[in-house]
Amino acid sequence: MTEIIIYLGLISISIYLMILIYIFVGTLRHDIEYTKNKPYVSVIITAHNERRNIASCLDAICQQSYPSKKLEIIIVNDRSTDNTGDIIRLYQKQNTKIKVITIEETQQKSPKKFALDKGISTTQGEIILTTDADCIPPIHWVSKVVSCFTPETGMVVGFAPLRRTSWWLSPLMCIDALVAGLTAQATLGWGHAVTCTGRNIAYRKRVFSEAGGFSGIEHILTGDDDLFMQKVARQTDWKIGFIVDPLSAVYSTAPVKWSHFLTQRKRHISGSKYFPRIIQVGYVSYFVSKMYIVSLFIICLLIGTGYYFSLTLLLFFLLPTMIMLSWFSYKTGQIHLLIYYPFWEIYYLVTNLFLAPFALTGHIKWGERHAT
Repeated sequence: MTEIIIYLGLISISIYLMILIYIFVGTLRHDIEYTKNKPYVSVIITAHNERRNIASCLDAICQQSYPSKKLEIIIVNDRSTDNTGDIIRLYQKQNTKIKVITIEETQQKSPKKFALDKGISTTQGEIILTTDADCIPPIHWVSKVVSCFTPETGMVVGFAPLRRTSWWLSPLMCIDALVAGLTAQATLGWGHAVTCTGRNIAYRKRVFSEAGGFSGIEHILTGDDDLFMQKVARQTDWKIGFIVDPLSAVYSTAPVKWSHFLTQRKRHISGSKYFPRIIQVGYVSYFVSKMYIVSLFIICLLIGTGYYFSLTLLLFFLLPTMIMLSWFSYKTGQIHLLIYYPFWEIYYLVTNLFLAPFALTGHIKWGERHAT
């Protein structure tokens, strides 16, 4: 029995270290080029009952450093029942760059994709940038992201960190976003499209057309970001880049209560069932290897034997991860979060273990949007 435990432990740490090597080498392979071209740009924001956030978002977009004559702002008021529409119209009167599209009712299971599609159909820009109404992009956001569109680049993924709140779980969710950013950069370094976040992505309008837009994924509640990116990677030959520059990072506020956290977490996990099989295998291998190593350490502590072996495995698991996160978080200005890293490992395992079964098989909610 002891030999089996040791054998499984060595397999688990080997799988985990291979994944870490893949991520590390991917970050080294990632080499994004820049251009000074200033194409016409369309920023699209979908807003559903965002009266508390939309003004701050529009203030940030209207103050962008990108040439005003080469920028349009399209706001899609998606079935809002509060005064979001009134606020948007007020800004439209003050700024001729702002265009407003109002949606009274949606025609598919994914209202956000429907809203984005409506917005994109009216754009004049060569480059489309998307963000969320609860975000405040930095002043150089458009300029920084657009500078990554060399002639062979069709899509650019930006870093999308979370802003910490007073809720005790928020630092761990911020590390979630940090890990997602590292994963995005590393996998794109290999030319593998795995993950991105809709509050900070950009693509050529031509690419959207060549990939067939959201056709084929329009029935899925989530996935206007990562599933679309994977579609672009499968169906086109365009390069997809990742920009790490903190001046291009678009923050969102972490959830502040359990209901918001659980809804958001289940929604994020639910999208993975539509990922290509190889990506699913990678995520499962990553989770299972983590779970075995941590479980073995806890069991050895409880029974009082095998402590040194399990501790060695745990250190081989924790230290390389900590080093890579330190490097990435330093580049993105979030190294202060690493004090919470050991607690994040427990949080990651517990939340995925208990929420994944519900997210992958049950009822998913996104605000007032639902799917099964």
